[in-house]
Amino acid sequence: MRSLLILFILGSTLCFGQITKKILAIKRIQTAITVDGKLDEDAWLDASVADQFVEVRPNNLKPENPETPTRVKMLYDDNAIYIGAEMLDNKADSILTELTPRDDIGAADYFVLMLNPYNDAQQSFEFFVTASGVQLDAFATLNQGEDFNWDAIWDSEITRTETGWFVEIKIPYSALRFPKNTVNDWDVNFLREVRRKRTQYSWSPIDRKDTNFFKFHGKITGINNIEPPTRLFIFPYASYYNTLVEGETTSEFKAGADIKWGINDSFTLDAILIPDFGQTAFDDVRYVLGPFEQQFSERRAFFTEGTDLFEKANLLYTRRIGQISKTNLQLEGTEELQKSPSSANLLNAIKISGRNKNGFGLGIMNALVDKSMAEIRNTTTNEVYEKEYSPLTNYNVLVVDKRYGENNSISFINTNVLRNGSTQDANVSAVVSDIYTKGNKYNFTNTLKYSTIYGENSSNGINAESSFGKVYGKHNFGISTQYMSKEYNQNDFGIMFQRNYVGINPWYSYRILESNKRFNTFNVNVNNYTQINNDSHKLEEFNVNVNVNTTSKKNHYFGFGLNGTPIVTYDHYEPRTAGRYMKNNRIGSFWASFSPNYNNKFVVDVSPDFYFSEKHTLWGYSLGIGPRYRINDQLTVSLYNSFEKDFGNFGYADTVNNDIIIGERDQISNETLLRISYNFTPKMSASVTGRHYWTSLHYYRFHTLQMDGELVENALQLNEDFSYNNYNLDVNFSWWFAPGSQLTFLYRNSMNSFQGNYDANWSNNINTLFKEPLSNVFSLRITYFLDYNRVKKLF
Repeated sequence: MRSLLILFILGSTLCFGQITKKILAIKRIQTAITVDGKLDEDAWLDASVADQFVEVRPNNLKPENPETPTRVKMLYDDNAIYIGAEMLDNKADSILTELTPRDDIGAADYFVLMLNPYNDAQQSFEFFVTASGVQLDAFATLNQGEDFNWDAIWDSEITRTETGWFVEIKIPYSALRFPKNTVNDWDVNFLREVRRKRTQYSWSPIDRKDTNFFKFHGKITGINNIEPPTRLFIFPYASYYNTLVEGETTSEFKAGADIKWGINDSFTLDAILIPDFGQTAFDDVRYVLGPFEQQFSERRAFFTEGTDLFEKANLLYTRRIGQISKTNLQLEGTEELQKSPSSANLLNAIKISGRNKNGFGLGIMNALVDKSMAEIRNTTTNEVYEKEYSPLTNYNVLVVDKRYGENNSISFINTNVLRNGSTQDANVSAVVSDIYTKGNKYNFTNTLKYSTIYGENSSNGINAESSFGKVYGKHNFGISTQYMSKEYNQNDFGIMFQRNYVGINPWYSYRILESNKRFNTFNVNVNNYTQINNDSHKLEEFNVNVNVNTTSKKNHYFGFGLNGTPIVTYDHYEPRTAGRYMKNNRIGSFWASFSPNYNNKFVVDVSPDFYFSEKHTLWGYSLGIGPRYRINDQLTVSLYNSFEKDFGNFGYADTVNNDIIIGERDQISNETLLRISYNFTPKMSASVTGRHYWTSLHYYRFHTLQMDGELVENALQLNEDFSYNNYNLDVNFSWWFAPGSQLTFLYRNSMNSFQGNYDANWSNNINTLFKEPLSNVFSLRITYFLDYNRVKKLF
């Protein structure tokens, strides 16, 4: 008879308004477990059972459906913990099993282990396995959510039978961080999703009225006398690049290594020796028409993995590392710039991060970027030579964070940019407090940021933010305020678009926590944002919006919203001149979005948007359509096309004789994204991704901006029309040939075109684009995982 050692303190239901936590006692084993998904070793027969799961969504806290019972067991030895899970199903032939690349669930059932060795109700290591055998892992924190860029080295296998599906997992202690204790009682929970019903169940009940689901973890007991292993991992790599542009071929070979070292049981050092980011996915480049730069997502693994501490206060925009932001270039009278670099080489980067058992967190990141050189021509002698364009630059971040109480934290963050020579340096510091009342019902946050710019234009600035809100239950509300001085600037290492204002944002939201006759989920929120310029005291923004998001009983998503600016506002940025502003029209807009249940093989996402102003000449619309066809569990084809058209839009055109010229214009834009993915196994995949972006702009009337923000039509005839095209194609093959070891082949081509005329014909733009030079890059990269503990055993 199997021994059930699950202890229920007060049962698995509500008692005096509290949800009780479950406890599971686990045993140490001496015999090896073969990770094959079969759970047939004798050790599993004697293991304690975690069962009687409870529904998380859509019907919170209901008992598990008896047609899909779940049973989980855990064991441990000197090197790892083991999990065996049985996901039984009376309709086993209906289990969804889409095969996807690593860290992508797709349309598949899945099982999750959530483990928190620090028992602080603020973080969790998460290990997912889908019914097709795909692994996902994430490091989750209360403030930053799930970070799927975090990767660990662990083993799992699944089997499927006529009664359901089964998973066996081995997680080495080297994949975790945990304090060194004689007795280890860790917070844990198990989650299962039955994908065809979009129903989730957890072992220890989770009350969705509370936003902190970590506090509902159960506990495992019985782990005694285990030693945190030496966490030293080396990832040597070798890569080869062959580039072909306009008949000229260049080749490059790179070799280096990434290192991950556990300094102690709490803190880890990551280092890049000879960085190589040549296979990073391409950016979705758009033509920037407004006064602000385009913000790109960070795609380099080093700067995305394990960055929860560094994201405090939103001070970091790591894409700055390697960008050309400041230049030392000074030209003599006989010199002209022949060719300037678009980026600078990253020489090395290190990162130290972690948190100890007392809640003290520390993060240090440092990156050194090499100087870049420009090609210069002497106009007298025609001599071509190089001059320094951007300086050697060091980027540094320091974060000190302390968690206390159930869910509270206070943090200090400092970012620093030092450039060689006389170019501008920068320093930004911030203090952040995040406080919850007892029971996690109300939240208070306060942030104070202070920036200092060193150089020819030295300045000091302040940015202060405060917010209060109710975050528990169905009805939530709150208010936030912000003050930012004219001098505040975090753009050397961060990113910001506006400054010199005071803002206030009250909001209210309502959500259902259980499904009803029509909806599985329903949420409505109402917001107002008001922003006033500190110098002119003019209203910069006054936006009121109502948004509704729903999921039907058949798990189709539908959302819509109304947005409006019913009061005249003034734009202080479009004129591109300090102290000037432009009067905006009152405006309103409507958006909608429909996304069918992705369990279906063929779906079409649709997202229309429409806006209009008090002047009927200013209006516009966009329409996004995204068909997706899952041909089988291995092959999926998706297409997304977004078409936008603006009529009578007003924007900066030029400055003529100190007059700011605002153009009245029409713009048309179209973006097409095609992706074909084929997954051979959970560890081998191939994909083709192509993108074409096109925009054309036509000015048909010009106005002179007056000092009061009004526009007066003039007779100027400026040629500011243009058409821009951007095209990228990636063909990728990836194979995880051993734990933590990967081979990747990538073929990439790209091109872009710019012409000084308006052309609203798509085929004409395509013909123009393909007359431009095509850049072709072939690359091969091999990364191998070396674990110090395994290497030590070999010798």
